[in-house]
Amino acid sequence: MAPDPGTYIARTIAGWPLLVIRGQDGALKGFHNVCRHRASMIVEDGIGKTAALRCMYHSWVYDMDGQLKMARDFVRMMPRFAAGPSFFDTSGNMEWIDFRVSCG
Repeated sequence: MAPDPGTYIARTIAGWPLLVIRGQDGALKGFHNVCRHRASMIVEDGIGKTAALRCMYHSWVYDMDGQLKMARDFVRMMPRFAAGPSFFDTSGNMEWIDFRVSCG
């Protein structure tokens, strides 16, 4: 994967749409490749480069850290989405990929 910020790879693995992107800090970050609003795909499967992650359905915009930056037509609701990231929150941020495997 290229070292440039915004370089990403998106694949559907075992039915899960996943996205790995290189952040502005140079670190790789993994997310579920779906918008928190209507679960629409963020980027098509493949490899590419982008300055921001934009939902294909309502054009919600996320930064490379998965933070919701703009929710078109939802401007009045934005303060509610500013709570910060959490796996099961209502902040509107993208969900991190959790690769923990349980055996049992």
